[in-house]
Amino acid sequence: MKILWVKSDFLHPTDRGGQIRTLEMLKCLHARHEIHYVAFEDGKNPEGLERSAEYCSRAYPVAHSVPPHRSVKFLGQLLQGLVSQIPVAVERYTSGRMKRQIEVLLQQQNFDSLVCDFLFPAPNIPDVSRSLLFQHNVESTIWRRHFEQANSLVKKRYFRLQSRRMYAFERSICRRAGHIVAVSEADRETMHRLFGVERITSINTGVDVQYFTPPCAAEAKENPVFADLIFTGSMDWLPNIDAAKFFAAEILPHIRKERPNCRIVIAGRRPTSAIRDLAKRDSGIL
Repeated sequence: MKILWVKSDFLHPTDRGGQIRTLEMLKCLHARHEIHYVAFEDGKNPEGLERSAEYCSRAYPVAHSVPPHRSVKFLGQLLQGLVSQIPVAVERYTSGRMKRQIEVLLQQQNFDSLVCDFLFPAPNIPDVSRSLLFQHNVESTIWRRHFEQANSLVKKRYFRLQSRRMYAFERSICRRAGHIVAVSEADRETMHRLFGVERITSINTGVDVQYFTPPCAAEAKENPVFADLIFTGSMDWLPNIDAAKFFAAEILPHIRKERPNCRIVIAGRRPTSAIRDLAKRDSGIL
């Protein structure tokens, strides 16, 4: 097969869960199929484009700047989010250049499949009905939780607005997409319930069990950072922060009733102060 794969970023350095899932899927597909990969180029990170041959036959970098959080441009996007019908989280990745690049590729070449990886590149797909939507989350659920857990009136009102817009946008894209791949059976059922969509297949994220084989007892004893459990994810992402805090407070105590010396490593990029505080309060959290 000849597949056109569209994503908002390249996959190296692989420091986010979405990148890990996509990378392992594409490595397997690339072994048998021709993959053409379209993504935004990060000029500050040449590794992304340089290593793209590991998972695709040809890469098409598109120039696009995504303002970092806590920047003036991002503040402007937040203000624009008060009036735009497209959620801010999606608007940040909307690009006329990417849309034109995809249109040219579709005109010049014959692809057997078009994959929209994540919800965010969807506005750049000329005809979403021709695409397979590769979902990593149910974004509407995440934004509803942001609204429910907001700790100030201003945040609560803004997140409520964005939650409503994300629901409307995600529902529209899911109902128009040719097919949807969900990350789990739970997500498949949620999208079916929320959006009334039938064309959904769940494909779980796999694990390389050979690479992640636990060390033997002797190796573990020699390694000062050996842990019984590893919690991995982007530690600057609110859902992962909440999950790590919940695990430490509600689940780890039950595990330690059976294994009192259980140690856990929380591994992920840019851990927030809330995550670092977990390690300060518990010597068994690294």
